[in-house]
Amino acid sequence: MDEQWDYRVVKAPMNNPRGRQRTLNREARDGWEVVETTRGPLLRASDQVTLRRRKGYKAEQRAAAAARQAAKTPEERRREWVIAGVVAVAALVFILVVL
Repeated sequence: MDEQWDYRVVKAPMNNPRGRQRTLNREARDGWEVVETTRGPLLRASDQVTLRRRKGYKAEQRAAAAARQAAKTPEERRREWVIAGVVAVAALVFILVVL
Protein backbone atom coordinates (compact mmCIF):
# COMPACT_ATOMS: atom_id res chain seq x y z
CA MET A 1 0.00 0.00 0.00
CA ASP A 2 1.28 3.42 -0.92
CA GLU A 3 2.01 6.10 1.63
CA GLN A 4 0.04 8.67 -0.35
CA TRP A 5 -3.31 6.88 0.04
CA ASP A 6 -5.67 6.28 2.96
CA TYR A 7 -7.36 2.88 2.80
CA ARG A 8 -10.60 1.75 4.36
CA VAL A 9 -12.81 -1.35 4.24
CA VAL A 10 -16.61 -1.10 4.36
CA LYS A 11 -19.41 -3.63 4.16
CA ALA A 12 -21.75 -3.38 1.18
CA PRO A 13 -24.93 -5.49 0.82
CA MET A 14 -24.72 -8.19 -1.84
CA ASN A 15 -28.40 -8.86 -2.55
CA ASN A 16 -29.64 -5.29 -2.27
CA PRO A 17 -28.45 -3.24 -5.27
CA ARG A 18 -30.02 -0.02 -4.01
CA GLY A 19 -28.45 -0.37 -0.56
CA ARG A 20 -25.11 -1.21 -2.12
CA GLN A 21 -25.26 1.83 -4.40
CA ARG A 22 -26.29 4.08 -1.50
CA THR A 23 -23.31 2.87 0.55
CA LEU A 24 -20.83 3.38 -2.28
CA ASN A 25 -22.29 6.79 -3.22
CA ARG A 26 -22.00 7.99 0.38
CA GLU A 27 -18.33 7.02 0.40
CA ALA A 28 -17.72 8.55 -3.06
CA ARG A 29 -19.04 11.91 -1.83
CA ASP A 30 -16.21 11.88 0.72
CA GLY A 31 -13.63 11.21 -1.99
CA TRP A 32 -13.29 7.43 -1.59
CA GLU A 33 -12.87 5.26 -4.69
CA VAL A 34 -13.30 1.48 -4.93
CA VAL A 35 -10.08 -0.52 -5.18
CA GLU A 36 -11.39 -4.07 -4.84
CA THR A 37 -14.39 -6.07 -3.70
CA THR A 38 -14.08 -9.37 -1.82
CA ARG A 39 -16.62 -11.79 -0.46
CA GLY A 40 -17.61 -11.03 3.11
CA PRO A 41 -17.67 -13.45 6.05
CA LEU A 42 -19.28 -16.86 5.66
CA LEU A 43 -23.09 -16.82 5.90
CA ARG A 44 -23.22 -13.03 5.55
CA ALA A 45 -24.99 -11.29 2.69
CA SER A 46 -22.39 -8.55 2.40
CA ASP A 47 -19.19 -7.93 0.50
CA GLN A 48 -16.13 -6.20 1.86
CA VAL A 49 -15.22 -3.26 -0.34
CA THR A 50 -11.74 -1.75 -0.08
CA LEU A 51 -11.70 2.00 -0.71
CA ARG A 52 -8.91 4.54 -1.02
CA ARG A 53 -8.46 8.31 -1.23
CA ARG A 54 -5.52 10.69 -1.32
CA LYS A 55 -4.09 11.57 2.08
CA GLY A 56 -4.54 15.31 1.60
CA TYR A 57 -8.13 15.12 0.35
CA LYS A 58 -9.81 16.59 3.45
CA ALA A 59 -7.26 19.40 3.73
CA GLU A 60 -7.78 20.25 0.04
CA GLN A 61 -11.55 20.36 0.55
CA ARG A 62 -11.23 22.62 3.61
CA ALA A 63 -8.86 24.97 1.74
CA ALA A 64 -11.24 25.15 -1.23
CA ALA A 65 -14.19 25.91 1.07
CA ALA A 66 -12.21 28.65 2.85
CA ALA A 67 -11.27 30.17 -0.52
CA ARG A 68 -14.91 30.15 -1.65
CA GLN A 69 -15.97 31.80 1.61
CA ALA A 70 -13.26 34.47 1.31
CA ALA A 71 -14.28 35.22 -2.28
CA LYS A 72 -17.84 36.14 -1.30
CA THR A 73 -18.86 39.76 -1.48
CA PRO A 74 -20.29 41.55 1.57
CA GLU A 75 -23.70 41.52 -0.13
CA GLU A 76 -23.61 37.72 -0.46
CA ARG A 77 -22.61 37.34 3.20
CA ARG A 78 -25.39 39.68 4.29
CA ARG A 79 -27.91 37.70 2.21
CA GLU A 80 -26.78 34.46 3.90
CA TRP A 81 -27.28 36.01 7.34
CA VAL A 82 -30.75 37.29 6.39
CA ILE A 83 -31.75 33.86 5.12
CA ALA A 84 -30.44 32.22 8.30
CA GLY A 85 -32.41 34.73 10.39
CA VAL A 86 -35.62 34.10 8.46
CA VAL A 87 -35.22 30.34 8.88
CA ALA A 88 -34.56 30.75 12.61
CA VAL A 89 -37.63 32.94 13.09
CA ALA A 90 -39.77 30.51 11.08
CA ALA A 91 -38.55 27.61 13.21
CA LEU A 92 -39.27 29.54 16.41
CA VAL A 93 -42.78 30.43 15.24
CA PHE A 94 -43.41 26.81 14.26
CA ILE A 95 -42.28 25.60 17.69
CA LEU A 96 -44.45 28.15 19.48
CA VAL A 97 -47.50 27.30 17.37
CA VAL A 98 -47.09 23.55 17.84
CA LEU A 99 -46.56 23.82 21.58
